[in-house]
Amino acid sequence: MRDKVAIITGSSRGIGKATAIALGDAGCIVILNGRSESRLKEAVSDLLSLGIRAEGIAGDLSDPQVAEALVEEVVNRHGRLDILVNNAGLSMRGRFDELDPEVFTEILNANVINAMNMARFALPHLQPSEGSLVFVSSVVGLRALPMTSVYSAAKMALTGLAEALRMENKKQGVHIGVVYVGYTQNAPDKTTMNAQGELVLLKPREGGVADSPEGVARLILSNIQKRKFKSVHSLPGKLNSVMNRFFPSLVETALYAIYKRKPELFE
Repeated sequence: MRDKVAIITGSSRGIGKATAIALGDAGCIVILNGRSESRLKEAVSDLLSLGIRAEGIAGDLSDPQVAEALVEEVVNRHGRLDILVNNAGLSMRGRFDELDPEVFTEILNANVINAMNMARFALPHLQPSEGSLVFVSSVVGLRALPMTSVYSAAKMALTGLAEALRMENKKQGVHIGVVYVGYTQNAPDKTTMNAQGELVLLKPREGGVADSPEGVARLILSNIQKRKFKSVHSLPGKLNSVMNRFFPSLVETALYAIYKRKPELFE
């Protein structure tokens, strides 16, 4: 992967930053993106200190003009684009009948619209290089959970988008991938959106059950290197995927029993 040019969205922290490091260690020139200029500069500085060729371009990718400008700036600088990892996203918590409709717009923009915008403007440059376009989804994109209705819908939408793009770009040789991320440690300042549309801190995920962002980054790197279509993260995630495929009613019954007894687990 030496000298390949990669854009990773939502990469100023967490899984996105870990993925940028993994791609950089593999020899790529990595372009980080985030909405916070200060946090992005700090992340780029961290990567440069590791000897990784890294750059940062800030911007809200739900604006198609910002997404197009990001892609064009990267191509103008480096003459090519080989990899796009659509990682940027935002989760939510709350019963659907209690959600402020603003939550719908914010979650869909953060998880779907920005990925669509980036894919739209990146694909013409990924086709000549037979590059990779990867969408970072979630295990709730395979099986929805209570209290995550809009987030689950958004992550499921990425599968539909990827399936269509895979067929449309097969002749051009573009690799399309989807990575379904399971239970993962989150950064201390990681936020989610509550039912009122307010950003609140996520509860820390600790212990042996939660994988590290680096573990997810290794799976994303493997998806790109092996040019796989769908990759499911973690043993629990894979078991959930298999069980939901062959025994969906059993999975729903089990999840409902847990939700009924301990709803706080889904908050």
